[in-house]
Amino acid sequence: MRLNVSLIGAAILLTAGAASAQDVDCNNPKTQSDMTSCEAARHETADKALNVQYKKTRAALAAVDKDLDGDMKGAEQALVKAQRAWIDYRDAECDASASRPVAARWSRCWSPGASPISPTNAPKS
Repeated sequence: MRLNVSLIGAAILLTAGAASAQDVDCNNPKTQSDMTSCEAARHETADKALNVQYKKTRAALAAVDKDLDGDMKGAEQALVKAQRAWIDYRDAECDASASRPVAARWSRCWSPGASPISPTNAPKS
Protein backbone atom coordinates (compact mmCIF):
# COMPACT_ATOMS: atom_id res chain seq x y z
CA MET A 1 0.00 0.00 0.00
CA ARG A 2 2.81 2.37 0.87
CA LEU A 3 4.39 1.72 -2.55
CA ASN A 4 1.10 2.56 -4.31
CA VAL A 5 0.83 5.86 -2.44
CA SER A 6 4.44 6.67 -3.31
CA LEU A 7 3.88 5.88 -6.99
CA ILE A 8 0.74 8.01 -7.11
CA GLY A 9 2.58 10.87 -5.43
CA ALA A 10 5.46 10.61 -7.87
CA ALA A 11 3.05 10.60 -10.83
CA ILE A 12 1.33 13.73 -9.52
CA LEU A 13 4.65 15.52 -9.08
CA LEU A 14 5.80 14.54 -12.57
CA THR A 15 2.62 15.70 -14.26
CA ALA A 16 2.47 18.89 -12.22
CA GLY A 17 5.96 19.84 -13.41
CA ALA A 18 5.36 18.98 -17.05
CA ALA A 19 4.63 22.00 -19.21
CA SER A 20 2.51 21.85 -22.30
CA ALA A 21 3.47 23.72 -25.44
CA GLN A 22 0.71 26.21 -24.60
CA ASP A 23 2.56 27.15 -21.40
CA VAL A 24 5.91 27.63 -23.14
CA ASP A 25 7.25 30.22 -25.54
CA CYS A 26 8.03 27.85 -28.40
CA ASN A 27 9.91 30.60 -30.23
CA ASN A 28 12.42 30.58 -27.37
CA PRO A 29 12.22 27.34 -25.37
CA LYS A 30 14.47 27.37 -22.29
CA THR A 31 14.75 23.71 -21.28
CA GLN A 32 14.83 20.28 -22.91
CA SER A 33 11.35 19.69 -21.55
CA ASP A 34 10.16 22.89 -23.24
CA MET A 35 11.78 21.88 -26.53
CA THR A 36 10.22 18.41 -26.34
CA SER A 37 6.80 19.85 -25.58
CA CYS A 38 7.03 22.33 -28.45
CA GLU A 39 8.19 19.69 -30.92
CA ALA A 40 5.38 17.34 -29.85
CA ALA A 41 2.88 20.13 -30.53
CA ARG A 42 4.48 20.86 -33.93
CA HIS A 43 4.40 17.16 -34.76
CA GLU A 44 0.71 16.94 -33.86
CA THR A 45 -0.09 19.95 -36.07
CA ALA A 46 1.89 18.55 -39.00
CA ASP A 47 0.36 15.09 -38.55
CA LYS A 48 -3.15 16.53 -38.65
CA ALA A 49 -2.34 18.51 -41.81
CA LEU A 50 -0.83 15.41 -43.43
CA ASN A 51 -3.92 13.37 -42.60
CA VAL A 52 -6.23 16.04 -44.05
CA GLN A 53 -4.20 16.04 -47.27
CA TYR A 54 -4.15 12.22 -47.41
CA LYS A 55 -7.95 12.14 -47.14
CA LYS A 56 -8.29 14.77 -49.89
CA THR A 57 -5.87 12.92 -52.16
CA ARG A 58 -7.57 9.60 -51.57
CA ALA A 59 -10.99 11.13 -52.29
CA ALA A 60 -9.68 12.75 -55.47
CA LEU A 61 -8.23 9.46 -56.66
CA ALA A 62 -11.49 7.67 -55.85
CA ALA A 63 -13.33 10.26 -57.97
CA VAL A 64 -10.92 9.67 -60.86
CA ASP A 65 -11.40 5.91 -60.52
CA LYS A 66 -15.17 6.33 -60.59
CA ASP A 67 -15.04 7.81 -64.08
CA LEU A 68 -12.69 5.20 -65.54
CA ASP A 69 -13.37 1.83 -67.13
CA GLY A 70 -12.71 -1.34 -65.10
CA ASP A 71 -9.13 -2.07 -66.16
CA MET A 72 -8.11 1.59 -65.84
CA LYS A 73 -9.26 1.92 -62.22
CA GLY A 74 -6.97 1.50 -59.26
CA ALA A 75 -5.44 4.87 -58.41
CA GLU A 76 -6.96 5.00 -54.94
CA GLN A 77 -5.99 1.41 -54.14
CA ALA A 78 -2.46 2.08 -55.44
CA LEU A 79 -2.17 4.96 -52.97
CA VAL A 80 -3.43 2.79 -50.11
CA LYS A 81 -1.06 -0.03 -51.12
CA ALA A 82 1.89 2.37 -51.25
CA GLN A 83 0.99 3.80 -47.83
CA ARG A 84 0.80 0.34 -46.30
CA ALA A 85 4.12 -0.64 -47.89
CA TRP A 86 5.71 2.47 -46.40
CA ILE A 87 4.26 1.61 -42.98
CA ASP A 88 5.71 -1.91 -43.21
CA TYR A 89 9.10 -0.48 -44.22
CA ARG A 90 9.02 2.09 -41.41
CA ASP A 91 8.14 -0.54 -38.82
CA ALA A 92 10.87 -2.89 -40.07
CA GLU A 93 13.42 -0.07 -40.00
CA CYS A 94 12.46 0.76 -36.42
CA ASP A 95 12.71 -2.90 -35.43
CA ALA A 96 16.14 -3.10 -37.05
CA SER A 97 17.25 -0.04 -35.10
CA ALA A 98 17.11 -2.03 -31.86
CA SER A 99 20.89 -2.33 -31.97
CA ARG A 100 21.35 1.43 -32.30
CA PRO A 101 21.74 3.77 -29.35
CA VAL A 102 18.48 4.68 -27.63
CA ALA A 103 18.54 8.29 -28.87
CA ALA A 104 18.75 7.14 -32.51
CA ARG A 105 15.84 4.74 -32.05
CA TRP A 106 13.79 7.40 -30.29
CA SER A 107 14.29 10.03 -32.98
CA ARG A 108 13.52 7.64 -35.87
CA CYS A 109 10.69 5.62 -34.38
CA TRP A 110 8.87 7.84 -31.93
CA SER A 111 5.41 8.86 -33.07
CA PRO A 112 3.53 11.05 -30.61
CA GLY A 113 -0.16 11.61 -31.04
CA ALA A 114 -1.20 8.92 -33.49
CA SER A 115 -4.12 9.91 -35.63
CA PRO A 116 -6.58 7.92 -37.79
CA ILE A 117 -4.27 7.78 -40.81
CA SER A 118 -1.07 7.98 -38.87
CA PRO A 119 1.33 5.14 -39.69
CA THR A 120 1.12 3.92 -36.11
CA ASN A 121 -2.48 2.77 -36.43
CA ALA A 122 -3.35 2.61 -40.13
CA PRO A 123 -5.48 -0.40 -41.01
CA LYS A 124 -3.66 -3.35 -42.53
CA SER A 125 -6.61 -4.67 -44.56
